[in-house]
Amino acid sequence: MNYGTEQLKKLEAFTDIDRHIASYLSSMEGGGSGLFFLIVMLLSRSIDKGDVCLAIDRVADKNLSWLSPEDPDNAKFYEDITLPSAEEITACIKKSSAAGTGGDRLPLILSGNRLYFHRYMVYEDELAAMINSLCRDTDDLPPENELTALFRKYFPVSGTEHDMQAMAAAVSLRKRISVISGGPGTGKTSTVVRILRLITEARRMKGLDTAAALTAPTGKAAARLAAAFNDSSGDSGMAEPPSFTIHRFLGYSWSSGFRHGSDNPVDYDVVVADESSMADLPLMHSFFSALKPG
Repeated sequence: MNYGTEQLKKLEAFTDIDRHIASYLSSMEGGGSGLFFLIVMLLSRSIDKGDVCLAIDRVADKNLSWLSPEDPDNAKFYEDITLPSAEEITACIKKSSAAGTGGDRLPLILSGNRLYFHRYMVYEDELAAMINSLCRDTDDLPPENELTALFRKYFPVSGTEHDMQAMAAAVSLRKRISVISGGPGTGKTSTVVRILRLITEARRMKGLDTAAALTAPTGKAAARLAAAFNDSSGDSGMAEPPSFTIHRFLGYSWSSGFRHGSDNPVDYDVVVADESSMADLPLMHSFFSALKPG
């Protein structure tokens, strides 16, 4: 790959932010190479597109023709740029004073065949640890034999061999964290509404009140979730839970960032995060950091 950084800066498939980050980190290297500059731009672009790192083996030995639809006037230029092997890319990164491994506090972190911005690797590691800490049984509900009648109130025995909605509810009752997924029309939202009512009544059997909150990445998704709850029928005695965007739930302000975090958790016992695939890694890291213990 023989193109210089000035030529690479003209590629319209990359943003100004991609170019500025690559220029800054290349300057730390004492000038940098065209390959290093391009790799950093590819990493920055990967973050913008929703990834958390750059998988080096996915770009090694390939040209950039997959980027040409975003800059059709320079399609031939992209086709002519072919990256070297993963070993050569890794060797190039390791030469930079901006890159390190493991516990290094440097802008770029190389972990096996993955290149991270340092803070994104921290986000990923810490979020994984927070989720892992939640993967345990609840201890605030009656024993299973006392919940059978209540469970059947919301999830009657069906004629199907596997009632996936009932299975999701059973997991949600017993685990501190559960993930409910499925395509459109599979009943995810209605299942969540019934699960909230079920948890509320189950906790009441042990003399516990339940403060629940509904959240989603966008205002439209949050409003849709709240409407689904309002439209459902039920006699659990559960008050309508408030609905927030995740930013509002965390008390975001332009001047000070998020008000809620690990040192000031939100005061809710059950929190629903709808459409969570729309939220990026930093936002989900902040979200989980703000959940109170238990």
